[in-house]
Amino acid sequence: MDEKGITEDDTEMQVVGILILGSILLAVIGSVLGVATCFQKDKKKILGIIGLALNALTVLGGIILIMI
Repeated sequence: MDEKGITEDDTEMQVVGILILGSILLAVIGSVLGVATCFQKDKKKILGIIGLALNALTVLGGIILIMI
């Protein structure tokens, strides 16, 4: 970066944006798998609930970060 600040074509900021969106996508996939685990009868539901809660926090944090 230079003295002008952050510009739209700043490569570092583009990489950070892609990483944030990628982590949100992975958290959404994890949330779907957590919900699927909660509905299976022969699996431990506590692990699905813990995974669902952690992924939901990640998705919520990412959305809040994008809104800022």
